[in-house]
Amino acid sequence: MNDNPLIEAFCEEAIDFIDSINDSLKTLESDPNDKSSLENCYVKYHALKGNAGFLGYKQLKIICEKCEDFFYDFKENNNYLEVKDILYFKKINTELYTIINNAANSGKEGDISSKEILK
Repeated sequence: MNDNPLIEAFCEEAIDFIDSINDSLKTLESDPNDKSSLENCYVKYHALKGNAGFLGYKQLKIICEKCEDFFYDFKENNNYLEVKDILYFKKINTELYTIINNAANSGKEGDISSKEILK
């Protein structure tokens, strides 16, 4: 376990953010046009991106930035998510959990590639 209190706090909050995004994705499965869920996904990815950047987690920052951009476009253009989009973000969030667990254990992101995750 990492003994840096800043990283520990980041990881705890990051898990909460990803859990919240997953809850919103569940809501969007039944109501793809739920504005508050779209906004929540955008806000949580935005906050996670900023925190990751502050701590120097470059790959995590890139992933969250792309996710943030996606949800921003959707909410601003009044689009709705399709099932394939929701499944895509659930897969990304699974990868984000792995990155956060790596950070919690070693202080590092691990051997990950944002390009591979975002394919």
